[in-house]
Amino acid sequence: MTRTPENDAAEPKLSPARLNRILDAAQSIFLAHGFNGATTDMIQAQAGVSKSTLYRYFPTKELLFEAALEAGSHEFLKHVGDLSRDEDDVGAFLTEFSMELLGALLAPRGLDIVRLMVMESQRFPKLGKHFYMTGPKGTADLVESYLARAQARGQVKMANPALAAEHFIGMVRGDMWLRCLLGVTKAPSPAQLRRFVTATVATFLDLYRAD
Repeated sequence: MTRTPENDAAEPKLSPARLNRILDAAQSIFLAHGFNGATTDMIQAQAGVSKSTLYRYFPTKELLFEAALEAGSHEFLKHVGDLSRDEDDVGAFLTEFSMELLGALLAPRGLDIVRLMVMESQRFPKLGKHFYMTGPKGTADLVESYLARAQARGQVKMANPALAAEHFIGMVRGDMWLRCLLGVTKAPSPAQLRRFVTATVATFLDLYRAD
């Protein structure tokens, strides 16, 4: 999303700390004011960077919006991607993946991001599509790849790993996520989430575990 100054000797490299500061500020401002209400001046001021620095790496507000929302998805996918490579036990992977997913989805910022995207994607379909591809679609692809590898190891048996991954993520989100998103209930405690996840993984594996 950002420019790559390491390939451009005429421009200094943007340090990771400064980039994170910009993206954190952008997330906060967009969540507080929406896409239309947020301005690059607000983001530049909160991040503590010059306008020239902000515009050098994010020439448009659309690029900054995409990068700010993508940053959270990237961190989550990196973490669960590492987990998927290190954990061969299907039940253990699905359990820890589910806890991480629900932790991200039910966190106040996670809920606010989804609310923002539902609102803004009506006016800016391109932004909604980008958010879906880098977040929910990337998550589903990761689970699909894991299930396909587990099937190759003889641990599960399914006709369509992509469809099974979609079903599993839907089971994990469940009605609980919708209730929290709509403000009907507060997020469950970690112990309640663990019980829910344990039951969900067991139900899923009852359907797909290889005999």
